[in-house]
Amino acid sequence: MAIAATLGTIELAARVSLPAALPRVAMYRPATGGVGYELIPGWRGTGPLGEGIRINAAGLRGAEVGDRTARAHRAVVIGDSFTFGLGVAEADAWPAVLARAWGEECIEVLNAGVPGYDLVQEARALARRVRELAPDLVIVGFLENDLYNPDGGDFVATEEGTLAPRPEAVEAARSLNPFIALPGLAVQLQLHSAAFRAASYWAIRRRLAVHGDADLARLAREVAAGTDLPTRLLRGEDDAATATRWAAAERELRAMADVARGAGARPVLVLLPRPEQLYASSLRGGFVRIRAMATESGIQVVDATPSFAAAESRVGLYLFPADHHPSARGHAAIAAAVAGAVLPEGCRRQRASSEADVSAGAGWRPSGSTVPQRPPAAAGDREGGAAAADARSGGSQSTALVRRRLWRSERSASRASGERALRSVVDPTEDAG
Repeated sequence: MAIAATLGTIELAARVSLPAALPRVAMYRPATGGVGYELIPGWRGTGPLGEGIRINAAGLRGAEVGDRTARAHRAVVIGDSFTFGLGVAEADAWPAVLARAWGEECIEVLNAGVPGYDLVQEARALARRVRELAPDLVIVGFLENDLYNPDGGDFVATEEGTLAPRPEAVEAARSLNPFIALPGLAVQLQLHSAAFRAASYWAIRRRLAVHGDADLARLAREVAAGTDLPTRLLRGEDDAATATRWAAAERELRAMADVARGAGARPVLVLLPRPEQLYASSLRGGFVRIRAMATESGIQVVDATPSFAAAESRVGLYLFPADHHPSARGHAAIAAAVAGAVLPEGCRRQRASSEADVSAGAGWRPSGSTVPQRPPAAAGDREGGAAAADARSGGSQSTALVRRRLWRSERSASRASGERALRSVVDPTEDAG
């Protein structure tokens, strides 16, 4: 009895004084049409890391949707929290950075990302809204957790406007952070016990207290050694559990391509890497499969993984130690990869709108505009490849000059013996460049 009383007292104190387990951002409401939930139009508030969030009248993050005739083009960017920009300011999310890269006077880029969405929900959301939003470019951000629960999504909206794991969902907690998933009873304690949450979050933050690429490589190595569903999907493996998810991915990608083209829009898929994929090529097999499926459906693919992996400091691409979502620098890198591969007709690639955009995007080489994309060039070929990409796409000389300077800097970094040694330790089969 004494132990129970003590635990009860600790739990009561924790509930009064400590924050909830999951970020309580109450911006969601139930929705029909196969999406489960959606953002509340007009919502204003603060995100889990203190970032300001505004949801416009159309239920999208950002300013109100403009007059469709005011610009030559409109892009709709669909995805989950990696696209929404959870953890970063609205202007730092990659759809907003992409708009600046293409020129906001030429194209309006709408951020239709919704935290927690998977590929099925994204396909349904596109089908529901494509006519209303009238894009001529549809861009879908993808990562492997989009395949965890093709039968019903990872989360549901609560009466309070927050998200809670769907009871039948597989790996819902893993969708929030790949390094915090807890087994069995621990998941329930994480969700329902404030005292357990406090203890586990303290342990998690200690584990995520990365101070450089070596620490992040250690975490990635632990993930790469796993045999759970997320790791098997990352590797692209075939088994009873993954087979149904690959089939769902193929079905939904085809459906999204058909919906986009039916509305007169060009479909593009952007592969968004998790941190652990930057260190082990074995964890990129799932992307190879998804690329093949998308290409078969006529979707252009842009893979941000090679350029992320070639960055001088990869740990800064994510919001460690808070969580695994991309930082402002990571979002700028994604936007640079997309802007280098896709150029709407009549738009011109812009100079960086600020010094921050230049530094954030440093080292991210345009990935080419072919379908499928060409493999990334070796380090020694990056400068010439960038210049050729500019020539093919009609980029301005000033843009080419900025890029060549960035490629030189990144090429020098990639030659560092410590970087090569780190990669060989993490994955001996991975190329040094």
